[in-house]
Amino acid sequence: MELNITHLFPELLNLYGDRGNIASLTKRLEWRGITPNVINAEKKEDIDLSKTDILFLGGGSDRDQVIVLNELLKMREEIVSFVENDGVLIAICGGYQLLGNFYQQKNERLEGIKLLDIETTSKDDRLIGNVVINCEIDGLNFDVVGFENHNGRTNIKNYTALGKVVKGQGNNGTDGFEGILYKNVF
Repeated sequence: MELNITHLFPELLNLYGDRGNIASLTKRLEWRGITPNVINAEKKEDIDLSKTDILFLGGGSDRDQVIVLNELLKMREEIVSFVENDGVLIAICGGYQLLGNFYQQKNERLEGIKLLDIETTSKDDRLIGNVVINCEIDGLNFDVVGFENHNGRTNIKNYTALGKVVKGQGNNGTDGFEGILYKNVF
């Protein structure tokens, strides 16, 4: 069995080692007898979502998010169609923010691709440290352990969160939740 992973903007959206997330994912697939095929995509012409099982969007600096957003907006229709047809999308850090309505930086508002009705606003202080969230998905209950370093505060509105924060700050440091679940978007 094979699984195709399209890694969007691996050069620009790799602020906290998102290539490591891909390496971990591919290793875990191999342990299960699944052959991972990773396709790196830096522009619209590089993607073929009809052959993608998992779409991965990593994190980047504010500057890199501006660069990526122009190309991401060109891909919007394909990404929305992929998600609405039950495609799996994993978005981390800045990639997560760009899926929403906007990311309000200090001096600039980045209009997102509006896949999700979420909004992120930058604050002066950063939420930094280890994070543990408790997740319950399809009757399975498990913890996810990670690290957070962000000044963005994301309001997920009426969406279901990926999990409840056990340790750390989460989406915004106030609501006690981290991430989002929408169809197969994590």
